[in-house]
Amino acid sequence: MIVRRYGMKLKELLVNTEYKMINDLNPEISDVVYDSRKASDSTAFVCLKGYTSDGHKFAKSAVQSGASALVISDELDFEVPENVAVVKVENTRLALALMSVEFFGRPAEELMTVAITGTKGKTTTTAMVAEIFEQAGIKTGTIGTLGIVYNGETIKTDNTTPESYEIQKAMRDMINAGCKAMVIEASSIGLKHHRLAGMT
Repeated sequence: MIVRRYGMKLKELLVNTEYKMINDLNPEISDVVYDSRKASDSTAFVCLKGYTSDGHKFAKSAVQSGASALVISDELDFEVPENVAVVKVENTRLALALMSVEFFGRPAEELMTVAITGTKGKTTTTAMVAEIFEQAGIKTGTIGTLGIVYNGETIKTDNTTPESYEIQKAMRDMINAGCKAMVIEASSIGLKHHRLAGMT
């Protein structure tokens, strides 16, 4: 069994990501975050660009909170300290997904995964497929409109298809709880934002 690795080197997390190092640093990374309020010592902060906000504007705050690496797609408006690694990528959402896959030990390699997409019926179909697995004796978790569900517990999520980091974390947690399969609702916005990238 692959277990989640704490304290991975930055370049280990970037192994499947196309990137350019702005400075040649390779710090130890304790976590990957995309909310500057969650940045702390030794975290890698990924600057996501949304419809109403841009993570690049919060990069300075993340550094002040202890982030040791920044993953960017645009130029920053402040001078980054010399001890903070800066990684430039074309798409930070894709980078977050691929980094999360590595951080959580590639859980899709251990978990039979089914993604359900379409305009209507995703939630119902997800529940039906999960029940088929359960009836076959395969312990199954689900991710979708109802939240992250496994072991009889439900964790609420903000989106039908959560951010890639949350998906990878949930998959690792499901594996640790004994799940052998997962069924996930793949929304169009989730696919557009690469939230399921790196899972095949």
